Amino acid sequence: MQAKIKIEAKMESPDGSRPKNLRELGLDGLPNLAAVDWVGSTREALRSALDSDLPTSVMVGPDLRMFYNDAYAEILGPRHPDAYGSPFWDVLPESLPAVGVGLAEALDGRAVLMEDKGVLMEFEGRSEVRFFMSSLSPLRNDDGTVAGVLSLALETTRRVANQRERDENASRLHRLVDQAPGFIAFMRGPDHVYELVNASIVTLMGERPYVGLPVREAVPELAGQGFYELLDQVYATGTPFVGLGIPAMLRRSPAAPPEQRYMNFIYQPIFEDGVVAGIFVEGSDVTEQHLAQVEADRLNAELAERVAELREADRRKDEFLAMLAHELRNPLAPISAAADILARSPRDLARIGTASAVIARQVKHIVRLVDELLDVSRVTRGLAAVNLKPTDLRAPIMDAVEQIRPLVERLGHALEIRLPDTEAMVSGDSARLTQIAANLLDNAARYTAPGGRLQVSLEGSETTFSLRVEDNGQGIEPHQRARIFDLFEQGPRPSARTQGGLGVGLSLVRSLVAMHGGAIRAEGVESGPGSAFIVTLPRHSESPGEAGSSRTEEGAGPLKVMVVDDNVDAAEMLGMLLGAAGHRVVVEIDPGAAIERAKNEPQDVYLLDLGLPGMDGVELSARLRQLDGGAKRAFIAVTGYGHAHDRKRTAEAGFGHHLVKPVDTEQLLAILADLARLRQS
Repeated sequence: MQAKIKIEAKMESPDGSRPKNLRELGLDGLPNLAAVDWVGSTREALRSALDSDLPTSVMVGPDLRMFYNDAYAEILGPRHPDAYGSPFWDVLPESLPAVGVGLAEALDGRAVLMEDKGVLMEFEGRSEVRFFMSSLSPLRNDDGTVAGVLSLALETTRRVANQRERDENASRLHRLVDQAPGFIAFMRGPDHVYELVNASIVTLMGERPYVGLPVREAVPELAGQGFYELLDQVYATGTPFVGLGIPAMLRRSPAAPPEQRYMNFIYQPIFEDGVVAGIFVEGSDVTEQHLAQVEADRLNAELAERVAELREADRRKDEFLAMLAHELRNPLAPISAAADILARSPRDLARIGTASAVIARQVKHIVRLVDELLDVSRVTRGLAAVNLKPTDLRAPIMDAVEQIRPLVERLGHALEIRLPDTEAMVSGDSARLTQIAANLLDNAARYTAPGGRLQVSLEGSETTFSLRVEDNGQGIEPHQRARIFDLFEQGPRPSARTQGGLGVGLSLVRSLVAMHGGAIRAEGVESGPGSAFIVTLPRHSESPGEAGSSRTEEGAGPLKVMVVDDNVDAAEMLGMLLGAAGHRVVVEIDPGAAIERAKNEPQDVYLLDLGLPGMDGVELSARLRQLDGGAKRAFIAVTGYGHAHDRKRTAEAGFGHHLVKPVDTEQLLAILADLARLRQS
């Protein structure tokens, strides 16, 4: 409540006129001076206050009576002039919470400076908070005791209001900046000291000190990545920098390992009075988009490569069809001529014999072409079977030599054969091994000019045997060696090669070698032109009691076999077939039921379809192996999936064999016979 104070003396000049202000009254004309005991310091302070343009008051006496100047009177408003000479506590009681402590310190002899102290002041029935910057200085007697307090008060209400408005605007800006989806920062000065960062900066680079630190200190892991240098450049030149998809190694926390991120950002210089004062940074983390684009680019590149491969395959197909027409016309021409001879000379036995021999030879050539086509078709579709059993590799090699010898002799080649004196045992199909060697020898002979040199050698290591077929023919260019095994691929045909092929032989050889667990490669010959093909096959490790035949043998004993296939007809027919072969067979359609049955009725062999409902064959095999004794059981994949990656997947999952539907019955029975003998041994 506003204090109402009665001032006994009127404020008027000695001549009775009304003064304009306190300064005109002078020290002798002020009222209530006699109410206090003035000493030199207090009187001089009051004299100075009256002459000052700053709001100043002198409070003296035990009750701190207030004497002030005109500027201070403006602060008091309607409380003046009644306040003059009245105790401070009566004039401004509402200011005690703000200045009471300061007054106590000044009365205790210490100068006090108070900034922006808010005082609730009442004027004309309304209250408002006004802010002041005040200094309170003790006024002393001659003996050093405190006689009063000199107060200088500058009202800062407007400045405080303006500052609050700026703070609110800044706070609003910070909130908006924090809600921005991208990262934002403001750096000031040539050292790029952070003055503002938003939440996205913290998300990107972790919770760490930023504001008040130079960027080199706040984010030290950026050293050597070019970002400091870019900031220096923008600050020095005033030219903005825009970066798109720029990589950066950042830490999510000081202890975390560096992590590669990709960013779009701009360094925008901020000018003050025409010079660069700082840099505004705005950007976004585009790591996911960048990685998605990289993946899209990779897929597009793969697609382009695949398209190129398909076009190349289409080109080779067209060449193959042209070659097939050529190869078929060649034998058809002499057959047609021989038929004419037979028609025109029905009684000429010599001509009939010659024509018949021509027809027989050319038909044999056509049959060889057709067989080769059918064979490569079966192999590429995963329908070909190999009857693997212990085989001395020297025998099929010599069989191949005998098959090709007539061609070698007709072309006048010298053939050198180098085979070891001891057995070279591999696990193989003798007929297929002969086919491999014969194809390589046939190629070597046909692509070598008459009178050339051929060499067949066989060498062994601790784990493998290597068959090498070498010639001194036209050779294969290094860039062709990788694709020479592709289907329909052929090298340049020499003029001396009167009977060509279809370009499927080496592709067939590669597939047959792979079915034996081996590998093949082509290379040049050090001694000069020519080529060498090297087939590497694993040695056979014969188990005790292992026999040479892969057929089911009497006494080998039946096996307990479980067939799991969701195709009911296929499962039952396969079960009946194996049952007729003497094995004890159970059939399950559902993989879950198969697991439950296997718990109570463990089997010797599991024939699993891969495309089962709810649980594929690979997962089912893993579940079955977890059962008691499951690790000792044999697993055979019976599936419609026959690609190389399917075979690799089942091999890695522990399947001993991968059979493609429709299953070759003889091959399956041979596999089971081998398993039965192994169990018996």
